[in-house]
Amino acid sequence: MMGGKYGLSSSLSNLPAKHRLKILDACAGAAVASIGHGDQRVVAAVTKQMTQLSYHHTSRLTNRAAEALAHKLVGHRPGGLSHAVFLSSGSEANESAIKLARQYWVEVGEPERVHIISRNGSYHGNSIGCVSLTGIPNRRKHFLPLLMPHTSQISPCYSYRYQKEGESDAEYAERCAAELEQEILRVGEGKVAAFYAETIVGASAGNIVPVPGYFEAIRRVCDKYGVLLVLDEVMCGMGRTGKMHCWEWEGVTPDIQTIGKGLNGGYQALSAVLISEKVIAVLRNGSGSFTNGQTFQSHPSAAAAGLAVQTIFESDNVIENCAKRGKEVRPPSYSTY
Repeated sequence: MMGGKYGLSSSLSNLPAKHRLKILDACAGAAVASIGHGDQRVVAAVTKQMTQLSYHHTSRLTNRAAEALAHKLVGHRPGGLSHAVFLSSGSEANESAIKLARQYWVEVGEPERVHIISRNGSYHGNSIGCVSLTGIPNRRKHFLPLLMPHTSQISPCYSYRYQKEGESDAEYAERCAAELEQEILRVGEGKVAAFYAETIVGASAGNIVPVPGYFEAIRRVCDKYGVLLVLDEVMCGMGRTGKMHCWEWEGVTPDIQTIGKGLNGGYQALSAVLISEKVIAVLRNGSGSFTNGQTFQSHPSAAAAGLAVQTIFESDNVIENCAKRGKEVRPPSYSTY
């Protein structure tokens, strides 16, 4: 960074900078600081973990913090999600989800399924695989020769710009789903591995909420052609909409989901891939493992921070407060999310 200002300390959402300039962190950083800055409960949990086990590699061992966090997130199997893989960033989570979708089809016995469909205006991360799925030309243009060839984008569900005059929400949702079906058929119905989408599109398009019934229609098309549904909730998930997961509003569950940012509120670098029992069962009955090992995977201190933050979500009614505050600030027309 050139010419940047330095944050020297933090207290809740106030960040005093270099020359005693007080800055209100109204956006929680990059939509991250879900419980504010400097919560001593999280600091204590991370410090305790560091004194017990600061690091280990996950090729042979696990750790209690990661196991406890996984149990809190998927122990009750929300929407059939039964397992979690912990990483360090949203990009790593989405890159791992791409690999997981690929490995799933290899182990199913359909290795020709290599194509992934995403949406224009989407953002999924900074790595090459993630940029390949990102539907923003300015983020792609410098790297076009390096991008994955088996990807394509369809229109987003963006009612303000693309819903036709006189078209109902249900009709618009079906038209969006029909575009996905047409793209699957264009590519070849036995060649598409996954459809990738942010449940609510984040900063890249202005927090775009889909019309009611959109993901129900999308799920129906995915099921018709055996395509995995991958939902990127790195920005929009973890209680931000008044429910833990955005997909809970419509009850349309993904096969694979990515989360991050608010997962541990930025106290450590942490993200996760949540995996459905449908996908896990194929790996369990096949190779027996997910081919994805990273140096800081399931990092004990990061997991301890995540566990502390998720515990605070419960004790301080954070998600319920999000729902309450959301009703106070959102337009009346946003009745679904």
